[in-house]
Amino acid sequence: MNRKQMLRVVAALALVVLVGCAGFQAAMGIQPNQPVGFPAGTVVYSVGRVGTDAAMWRNGELTILPNGGSNESWANEVAVLGNDVLIAGRAGANAVYWRNGELFVLDVGDMAAGGATSIHISGNDVFLAGWIGDSIFHPHAVYWKNGELISLPHGPHDGGRAADASSARSIFVVNNDVFIAGDTILASGNPTIPNIPNPTLWRNGVPVALRGVTAAGLPGITFTGSAISVSVSGDDVYVAGRIGNVPHLWRNGQIVYLPAEARVGDGSRGATHLNSLFASGNNVYVAGEAHTVVAIQQPGNRNIHGLIATWWRVGERRSRPITHLIGMQPGGRYNTTVANSVFVLGNDVFVGGRTMGADRDFATLWVNGLRIGKPVPNGNSVINDIAVVRE
Repeated sequence: MNRKQMLRVVAALALVVLVGCAGFQAAMGIQPNQPVGFPAGTVVYSVGRVGTDAAMWRNGELTILPNGGSNESWANEVAVLGNDVLIAGRAGANAVYWRNGELFVLDVGDMAAGGATSIHISGNDVFLAGWIGDSIFHPHAVYWKNGELISLPHGPHDGGRAADASSARSIFVVNNDVFIAGDTILASGNPTIPNIPNPTLWRNGVPVALRGVTAAGLPGITFTGSAISVSVSGDDVYVAGRIGNVPHLWRNGQIVYLPAEARVGDGSRGATHLNSLFASGNNVYVAGEAHTVVAIQQPGNRNIHGLIATWWRVGERRSRPITHLIGMQPGGRYNTTVANSVFVLGNDVFVGGRTMGADRDFATLWVNGLRIGKPVPNGNSVINDIAVVRE
């Protein structure tokens, strides 16, 4: 063996050791990078839950939102206009929103329950999307404009008959056009079989079923799918969601393919889930998680399973430090990082979600792939949405 070959062997062994150490750290729940501070001149608003309470963070400072005496509350999405911070959510059985920390209950008509899942500000108008119904199990998609309740038609289900229920998950308003992404739901008729959701986009109240491909890559019926997020850039309308376990991104009703298998490290792969999108000029960012199985160097060489928080630019997967694999703790619990929201300001990509530890979940925020600050120290917590503004 000559000197050059020996150097190559030494370098390869060093790489194996480094990968092994990193894998061992991941398996033990150790973050592979040190947290960073909030970027100068920016204010990051994050909303989600701590324990059973709706919560908001302003640059990491936690505020528990009032719940009107309910036992549980959820903060689902946040929008910022000037000095006003508005949050869509639910408190008990009530569809609600918070404006600068003050709770407002939304009209649900003659229904017993409701929830606000998304919020968008257009000019001086505040739009919220969500659902109302006799319970969370029998929803009807609606939206509110400045507090006025507007019902959405179920529309046709791709199964060939009228849908039985519907739910609105995301709203975006531009040039007086109201775009809402969600589901139309076909009842199975069998209490032991789940109902069948169909990804749907409403434009000014008119529903269109979004078609996709099956896990086998075949076009056809879009049973068991969901439209999670909608955004508009120029003349293009983007919707992120899934058909079965196959991730889908639609542009103007046509599929823009993202990888159905995410690869992280050596030989890992798995289905991808898309939870959020952000359209900015010619760039569209999508956040979610990738399921992976990674072999690491540790006693027994067992595999580590988990979900990895991930973001993509359309047509190109970005492998960043955000793709943390926490590993599987003793007892078989899956430890995961999940990206629930993505927001882009200038050259900075912000992602909010959660990290699953050995005995609790931690609200987690990243910027450009690096974790911001420390995890929330007490109780289970999660970030559902983020908004970033200049200070």
